[in-house]
Amino acid sequence: MSFMQDRGGFLRRATPEVLPSGFPWSPSWPIYRDAQSRRYRVGLDPTTRRATTSATRWISTTGNDANTGLVEGAPKRSLWSAMIAAGSTPTTFMIQAGTYDYNYSWAGQTQAADFNLIGYGGRVRISTQPTGLSWTPIGSGAYSTTFATAPYGVVDELNADAYGVGTWLTQQASVAAVQASGGWYWTATTLTVKTFDGRPPDASLWAFPSSASKWSMRVNGAGATVYVEGIDFVGGYRADINAVGQFTAIDTTFSYSEFHAFHGVACTEAQLWRCRAIGAKGAGGGADGFGYQVGWAKTLEVDCDGLSNGWDGADINNGSTSHGGLVIRCGGRYLNNQGPNVADAVSSKSVTLGATIGASRGVSSSQRTNVVSDGLTGEAWLADCYLDGKGTQDLYTLNAGSKIYTRATGYNGAAGLGTVSTW
Repeated sequence: MSFMQDRGGFLRRATPEVLPSGFPWSPSWPIYRDAQSRRYRVGLDPTTRRATTSATRWISTTGNDANTGLVEGAPKRSLWSAMIAAGSTPTTFMIQAGTYDYNYSWAGQTQAADFNLIGYGGRVRISTQPTGLSWTPIGSGAYSTTFATAPYGVVDELNADAYGVGTWLTQQASVAAVQASGGWYWTATTLTVKTFDGRPPDASLWAFPSSASKWSMRVNGAGATVYVEGIDFVGGYRADINAVGQFTAIDTTFSYSEFHAFHGVACTEAQLWRCRAIGAKGAGGGADGFGYQVGWAKTLEVDCDGLSNGWDGADINNGSTSHGGLVIRCGGRYLNNQGPNVADAVSSKSVTLGATIGASRGVSSSQRTNVVSDGLTGEAWLADCYLDGKGTQDLYTLNAGSKIYTRATGYNGAAGLGTVSTW
């Protein structure tokens, strides 16, 4: 459904939103606010941001890598094979619904040319789980399989939390502990697992090998235009975007990574529409759902979810964070992360409109909060947002020069060295 269709009278009530004068980004597309519902919409069709390509290659779980993939009726089996065949030619990759484990997925490729990656016919899941795991019952409800590389974790999606995100099973010290309490244990080349409800491992159970080379998605584009639609990236070190001119993702999920769910460095302008960054483990340190790092200039998030990230990390795991860039968030939910749910650092500037932000799992007072502004000139504007007040405080300004401005947004407590005022 495009923006221009009337959603329950939205367009009849909508008025253009004027961004704050101190926010140094004047987008070419308008933002509209519905005064009655306090919802926001962006006046842009994101599909117009698809890359211009000169070839199409098809991928299917029933395909064969001996095919060229240039004909829909004769697809390739593996995404990596299609990418190698495409080379430097700007290409649209059409992936038919299904699950593509490591042998058939991104599998270490670094894509540089302009491309579109589009799922069709249902959900497409691209994972870093080893292909062909064969589980054998070993008693007391536990199962084992050959697993050559130590895992960083095992996720059971059927044991979902209150936000619909699967739960990381507990790492145990022995097979006996797995049989007694559930969880997982790895030794030598054997992985032992017992699900939360004792059922045999199924498509809802994911096991991921620990390796920084196993990316769920990796683009090093030297200014490339990249468009992704209808894909679930599952596992891996992280989805990694580097040196891209224009990045767009629609209805795409980044989930259960070892580090960040979505990690970006050096992008001119990115847009994420109805995307989810969920369940990043954290690898013992800080990890974010959406994490925009050094050189990531401008980002638009529309109705995105940053949920339940940082299960194995410190108190600096965020739902969405920018390190020095500009961010506009319209709608969305940023909940249940191990630290501030929205945290813009290194003097980033952000505008967040109509979002739900709350339920931080952080422990320290500066991190058990909902919105953080950092940097000597960091500024964050909030309008029509819902902050749940369940943290030590809702707002935190880490530095004396950082500022948070609110409009039609109630909050329970503010702290830090900076200032909080109205917008």
